[in-house]
Amino acid sequence: MPKLKKSGKSPARTPQLIRQTDADYAATHNLYGLVDIRTKDDLEYTYTIAQQKREFELLEPKIGDINSKQSSNRIVLSNQPHYYEIEKNMWKDNKNGLRGYIVNNRKQHLDKYKNEYELTDKDILRGFKISGKHIGFTHFNPLWARWYVERYNIDSIYDPCGGWGHRLLGLSKISKYIYNDFDQRTVDGCKQITALLGITNTTFYCKDSSSFTPAETYDSVFTCPPYYNTETYNNKTFKSKDDYYNWWDKTVKCSLKPTVKFFSYVINHIYFEKLQNICEKNGLVYLADFQVGKALGHFSRSRHKMSKAEYLVVYKNK
Repeated sequence: MPKLKKSGKSPARTPQLIRQTDADYAATHNLYGLVDIRTKDDLEYTYTIAQQKREFELLEPKIGDINSKQSSNRIVLSNQPHYYEIEKNMWKDNKNGLRGYIVNNRKQHLDKYKNEYELTDKDILRGFKISGKHIGFTHFNPLWARWYVERYNIDSIYDPCGGWGHRLLGLSKISKYIYNDFDQRTVDGCKQITALLGITNTTFYCKDSSSFTPAETYDSVFTCPPYYNTETYNNKTFKSKDDYYNWWDKTVKCSLKPTVKFFSYVINHIYFEKLQNICEKNGLVYLADFQVGKALGHFSRSRHKMSKAEYLVVYKNK
């Protein structure tokens, strides 16, 4: 078989953009009609309605799983634009060449998959935590909440620290979910989620949990309180640890009703014992704790060995 002659022309390929000077880089982008992510001021993190509904469709038939690491984040991030508010403002301010640092970090981690001009807003916003520039918020797993109600046969819940909407998604099958959060923007985002997905079991409040008790009756309290000032919500922080513990004490008191059978929450190892002492001081009886998001769940016997562990703690109301 005769050998084919080479044409002398290189096959067409996607341009590899090598950063030299800002002027050269901008000229290359203009040549190929590409957008330079470094010059984009406003970043967004959204998914289509179809993608959000599909995520919910996949979540709904699943049983609860205390060990699951999967999270339903497309719905939450699309309806809570202030989830990345701090990162977006840092990107816009661009102090000390922050944009270049984040982009170079993303290029380093995504080198096998993307060129710089292919980086998306999502890549950049996720890069703040990965690069260590800003840790930001964490996601609660809806399947942890579902595991809890299935294990303890719970049909109605009050959530004094409702948050971004992950528990709302996991508790869509119970008869009554009473959601409360002090940030109106977050409440509005969760209302948007229920409207989008047709969730009808939720009652919404926007109150300070330390001075508010819902009018409704409920079987259980289930929540995830702030881990002191590890994450800052709506630019509000606790003045001190004592202020934080006092807030929790009042929240526990306001949440309890004669109809409450179980009181439960997810907390990390740092504040585990102090919050437990406050709960027991308010008459709650400790039942068990379970490490969440782990291949094998276990009780508190190894708690002090886990430097970053989080636990679902369960109490019985007297």
